[in-house]
Parts: sequence; C-alpha cells; structure tokens
Amino acid sequence: MKTYNRILLLSFLFGLAAWVFSTLIDYIFFYRGSFFDLLILKIPPEEYLSRIIVVLLFMVFALIMVKYIVPLEEVIHKNKLRKNAYDNLLNLTQEIIVGLDKDGFVNAINNRGCEIIGMDREEIIGKNWFSNFVPSRLRFELQKSFDRMMVGETEKWFYYESSLMTKGGNEKLIFWHHSVVLSVDGIIEGTLSAGADITSNMQSELEKKKLTSKMEEQANLLEIILLAAPDMIFMWDDEGRFTYVNFQAAQSLNLDRFEMIGKNWIELNLPTEQINALEAKRKLTMVSGDSVTDEITFNTVAGPRDYEYILTPVKNNEGVVDNVVFSARDITDRKTHEVELMEAKIKAQESDKLKSEFLSQMSHEVRTPLHTILSYISLIKDDIKNSGSSIVENSFRSIDIGSKRLLRTIDMILNMSQIQTGTYEPDFREFDISKDIVASAVNEMWQLIKDKNLKLNFNDEVENAVLKVDRYTTTQIFRNILDNAVKYTLTGSIEVNIYKNEKKKICVDIKDTGIGIGSEYISKLFKPFSQEETGFSRRYEGNGLGLALSKKYCELNNADIKVKSEKGKGSVFTVVFKQQT
Repeated sequence: MKTYNRILLLSFLFGLAAWVFSTLIDYIFFYRGSFFDLLILKIPPEEYLSRIIVVLLFMVFALIMVKYIVPLEEVIHKNKLRKNAYDNLLNLTQEIIVGLDKDGFVNAINNRGCEIIGMDREEIIGKNWFSNFVPSRLRFELQKSFDRMMVGETEKWFYYESSLMTKGGNEKLIFWHHSVVLSVDGIIEGTLSAGADITSNMQSELEKKKLTSKMEEQANLLEIILLAAPDMIFMWDDEGRFTYVNFQAAQSLNLDRFEMIGKNWIELNLPTEQINALEAKRKLTMVSGDSVTDEITFNTVAGPRDYEYILTPVKNNEGVVDNVVFSARDITDRKTHEVELMEAKIKAQESDKLKSEFLSQMSHEVRTPLHTILSYISLIKDDIKNSGSSIVENSFRSIDIGSKRLLRTIDMILNMSQIQTGTYEPDFREFDISKDIVASAVNEMWQLIKDKNLKLNFNDEVENAVLKVDRYTTTQIFRNILDNAVKYTLTGSIEVNIYKNEKKKICVDIKDTGIGIGSEYISKLFKPFSQEETGFSRRYEGNGLGLALSKKYCELNNADIKVKSEKGKGSVFTVVFKQQT
C-alpha cells in the first residue's frame, strides 16, 4: 500500500511540475500577460491541449521512473537488512568465520575470528591469510591445497585440523570446515571457512592421556612393590572373595595367586580354625568402616607362623565399604627374640641385683672389721707418737691415707648399691646451692688442694640459689668432681663458678688445668668402674665410681651434668639444675 501511495504522489507532483514548467515556457516565449493569469488558465482554449499533453507526458515519465526506481530502492534496502542480519549471525557464532578471495587474501572475518587472532577487523582485512596467520611449517602445504581448490582439483568442501597464528605469536589449534564460493556463473571466487577452537580440548585430551599414562605407570609400580613386598597382602570384596593376592601371600599359603582370585576361604579348602576369627574381623571392618589390628597363626609351607595383621576398609565413591585389604607381617622370629630378650633381661636384672647385694654385703663385711683395725691403730699411734722415729711417723701417715681411701671406696660401693637397688631414700629440702652445698664440698677438699699447691678461685654470681634438693647426694656430686680435679691436676688451678644461664637455671662450673680427657673416652666417662687408664701400670688411683655416682645423683636431684675437655689442657664439668629458683 505504501508503494502505491508513493506512486500516486510522485505522479501528481510530476504533473504539477509539468504544468508550472509549461506555463513558464509560454510566459517567456509567447504570452504577454501576467504570469499569474497564465498559471490560473487565463489563456485561450486552443492552448489547453498542448499543455495537457505535456503534463500527461511528464506523468507517464514519472510512472515509468517509479516503476523501476522504487523496486530498486526496496531491493537495496532489503539487501542492506540481509547483510546486517548475515553479519549479526556470523558474529553470534562461537566459531571463526573467514572469507578468502581467490588469491588467499582476507575479505571477511567475524568477531570471533578477530578475538582469537587478537587483531581488529581493519588490521586483518586485505592481508594474505597464509603469510600472516599460518605457521611457517604448515604454510607451503596449506597454500598448495588452497591453490588446488581454486582451480577445482579438489572437493568443494572438506574438513581438517590446523594451527592458527595469533598476534602474540601463539598457536591455536582450529578444526576447519572449508567451502568454495561460486559466482552466479559458477566460477570459483574464493573460500568461506568456519573453524572451531579446539586448543583447550586438545590440551585436556593430552593432559588426560598423560594422567592416564601416569596412573598406569603408578599402578604398574604399585603392582611391582606389592609383589616384591615381604608381607602377605590380599584384598576381599564384600562377599569375602579374593580380588587381589600378592606373591608372598600365595607362596606362604602354598597356593596359586591367580587361582585364588574370585574364591573365598572355604573354596580354597583352608583350615576352618585359621580363618573363622579372621572372617569375623573382616565382616566387622565392612560394617564399621574402621581398621582392625590383631594377630593370627597360619599353617604355612614353613610350618606354623605368627602374623601381625591390619584390616583396612576400602570405600567407593559413595563412601560405602566394598573391599577390605589384609596386610600381615611375619612376627614369629620377632616374638622369639622378644621372649629371649625378656629372659635375658630378667637374668641380667637378677644378676645385677645379686651383684649389688653381694657388694653391699661385702662392703659391710669389710667396713666393720676395718673400723676395728683403724681404732686399734689410732690407739697404738697415740701410745708411740712421741717415739721420735720418722719411719714410724711415715708409716702411720701411709696407714691413714690408705684407710681413708679404702673407706671412701667402700662408701662409694655402698652408695652405688643403694642407687641400683633403689633402696636409697632421699630427703629433699631447701638448701642454698652456693653456701650449703658447693662451699661445703670445697671446704672438704681444701686441705688436699693446699697440699698440692694448687690455686683455688671461687666465684659466686647468684644472690639467691635456694633449691629443693637432697643434701647428701648433691654434696657428693661436687665432692666427686672436685676430687677428680685435684687428683688429675699436677700444677695450675681449680676454678669454681656459680651463675645462671640464659634460661635462668643455676649452673656450677668446676674447671681445672689438669691432664684432660681423651675424646674417645668421653662417652664412657659416666659408666661405673670405667677409667681411661687401666691395668696395674696406671698412674692415678681410683675405682671409676665417682663420676658414675655423680651422674646418678644429678638424675636424682633433677639436674644435668656435662663435660668439655681437651687432652693436656684440662676439663670443665658443668652441673645444671633444672628447677626454677
């Protein structure tokens, strides 16, 4: 309807224009009146016919033009709409759409293609596709295939995978569908191609293959490990049938591992008494979903063997237990060794107890008559002290030194016996470590230090050193260390330092300039009856109990004892009390 209205309007306008135009011609060349009179038909009637003919001719001309011009305009408009719809359709798709002319130059590309390449449409249009967007390694073959398509030597459409170069130099794997574009005369003018980006899919596929391959390798490795494992390993399903059996399990039960698969205990004719308890534990694991550990005895090819086993539930994706893994280790030899070790330990404890009791009894037996002998010697000494004989005086000095040494040895043996048998009863009270303990031990040793012309340095840096300790054993710790310091120091000095370390613990250092201790002997230093020099030719007296007792006494009083020593340069013994002041 709009088209007909436009035709009538144009015809009327052309007729009116023709009327005005003819009137203007008459006015210019023929009529001498006014133009308005001429326009409103104030002219002779004989002139109407010529003017009407002119108007009709113009109207016919207008109709002819409208007949062809209006449809052409509509065609142009429709083509424009189609082109916009076509462009929108191409840009809506997630595939690359590319048009190439016969020479391989880009004449069309959609938004998806621009997005993947990483360039604007204006940058792509007019460029040679193969020179700019195809990897060099593929360029020759693809150009050759394109040329063959342009001359009609190949199918008009085909599929293949190829790489596409992006602006950043990366490659995208594209699955292409190519089709030739024909003119109205059937002449090949180029190609229209649609491509799907399958890069991520291919990467996922490659990753999947790698993961599958890795899982297969791990499965093979696990199978090798399980087969080589010295433990019995097998797995049951929910019906108690074997789904896996390793080599060790089959060999121990004298069965073929492959024949065991799919069968249960009964079908394998194994002794019922062996498997009833195990089967009950398997069912418990299936129901509870918890691991179970226990021991079992199997009749194996090597005879009855004891095994320690664990049942582990295996859950499926729904969290339901559908398999149970049995892993058992032969503990027959271990149990035998444990029994032997326990028997040996009991014997050793009995022997140690007997030794301690023997030493205790012997010490008492020796100490009692020794005190009697010393008492009578003291009386004899008083009777003949004025004899003036140097031989007698030296003899009594030797008797005094020897008796004190013997008494000290007996006391140490008794003390060690009490510690080892657990009969010593400590009396823990608060004492000042500096004044009541260390100073007391130093005073006991002062005469010996003086007799050897050694220098004594005593440094107390702790104002309040009160701790709850057993006085006798704590004093003996420092008495024994000082005794060794005096014994093994020929010249020089002995230094006693009382201080607090970085953890605010009370520490006591006893440092000497003696002969030192060899590094290889340090580890044996606190063992009972051990001495660095042994045999009858040793240079220093002692029984090897002093430091061993000091170590035990430190443990009794919640303290640590440490030593630093270098042969020929002296030693430093450090006692660290763990209590807070």
